[in-house]
Amino acid sequence: IYADNAVPQVSPASTAVAYTHQGFATTYRVMANDSQQGKALGQYATRLGKRVAVVDDRTAYGQGLIDEVVKSVKAAGGEVVGREYTTDKSTDFTAILTSLKSKRPDVVVFGGMDPQAAPMVRQMRTLGMKAAFLGGDGMQSAEFIKLAGRAAEGAIGSSPGLPLEKMPGGADFAKRFGERFGKIQIYAPFSHDAAVVLIQAMLRANSTESGKVLAELGKTRLDGVIGPIAFDDKGDLVDGPVTLYK
Repeated sequence: IYADNAVPQVSPASTAVAYTHQGFATTYRVMANDSQQGKALGQYATRLGKRVAVVDDRTAYGQGLIDEVVKSVKAAGGEVVGREYTTDKSTDFTAILTSLKSKRPDVVVFGGMDPQAAPMVRQMRTLGMKAAFLGGDGMQSAEFIKLAGRAAEGAIGSSPGLPLEKMPGGADFAKRFGERFGKIQIYAPFSHDAAVVLIQAMLRANSTESGKVLAELGKTRLDGVIGPIAFDDKGDLVDGPVTLYK
């Protein structure tokens, strides 16, 4: 609908690859996508061991992320020894984990959210699986640690972007945002830079007319709070960083 009406979008949070890959000239994002995140997870998984098992929750997010992990593992010379599926409502993973255990994976990578990731890693440890446990930003949360308890120890979750303290403009942003609004939520610096990208495009176009603004968005070259911002021909952030948290 936005594309049909030439409304520019600069997302601070959308990571699904399809968001910018449908051929719309209106979509941009200032966050690494799931392809970039999946590539980082797959590369790191193969550094921990060559035998990698994957599980996804069948959602667009979870399945899309694991599809990219699988590609990355194979490209890095690893072997995907098993792929299993669950749902975003399940809490009992005994059957799929028992199946994966027999394949002796060095690493299990999960695509999904923390309410599934936490019981999954608990059940892995109950079954005596010593494989490393990795996941995307859906499990990179304090809630995962709370729900998983001791089983969370050593788990690794990825998150698009740099930690606030490592962003080039992070310290100054934290100070100014904190003084005005209080506690910073994870997407605040990305939302700030998304707005700045739009404002700068309007200034360059000397117009708020959407067609003129869109003509300028693709030319963006900006040193934002989050770091350098430029877009590829799909509207994705060039060299979008991904951080792994243990």
